[in-house]
Amino acid sequence: MLLVSDVTKTESGAVLAAVKCRTDNSEQKLRNQKILEGAKAASLWCGDKLHVVNAYKDSRSHPYRGSLLRHAQVDNANLHIAQGESAGVIASVALGTQAELVVVGTKGHSHNFNNIQPAKIERLLSLIDVDVLVVNTK
Repeated sequence: MLLVSDVTKTESGAVLAAVKCRTDNSEQKLRNQKILEGAKAASLWCGDKLHVVNAYKDSRSHPYRGSLLRHAQVDNANLHIAQGESAGVIASVALGTQAELVVVGTKGHSHNFNNIQPAKIERLLSLIDVDVLVVNTK
């Protein structure tokens, strides 16, 4: 699902993929893969500047930078890891990179919009004026 902002676009050519890397959950790993695939495809037509962000709650969930770099296949400078609430971290990095598109995932169990965790999506949308692509593992 693509949520399009009606605000004037930046010309940065940057696409931001929001992942949750440190997980043993196979569904989350698949979601990360789909987020990265969608973001890489979008970055090819946006300007080929892919950035990846990973928000984490506490030191126990801090992602391994090297592992994330290998998995995301981006330059070190384009990998953003920050502690905090996910929507706030994603919004901050989106603004800092002047992203034209933010790619996020959902835990939805169908293609029904009601399963897209609207509170998190709405929070993110309230913080940024950027197009958002929501990918689902189902």
